Amino acid sequence: MDEMGPTVKTSGTIDVDKVHLLSESESRMQKPFKLRKTFGERQTEAHGIRVKFPAKIPVIVERYQKEKNLPQLDKTKFLVPEELTISQFVTIIRLMTG
Repeated sequence: MDEMGPTVKTSGTIDVDKVHLLSESESRMQKPFKLRKTFGERQTEAHGIRVKFPAKIPVIVERYQKEKNLPQLDKTKFLVPEELTISQFVTIIRLMTG
């Protein structure tokens, strides 16, 4: 990772356990998440999660359908702490795929 610049650190190291995975049996389906659930269902689910975990943000991460080189992620739903930056979150996703 030294070739790509300095590594991102939170509290000394990136803690993959800081990002909680939500169990999702649909994560390996071929359809994108937006097509599996209606806007209303997604909105209701996100609101419920925000009420239950006010300091975390629900995030959906999927591989682009036409991408052939990157591996599929085991999970598509993540609860990300508000203080985690996008670059730190991307680093965590990269660690999970590698």
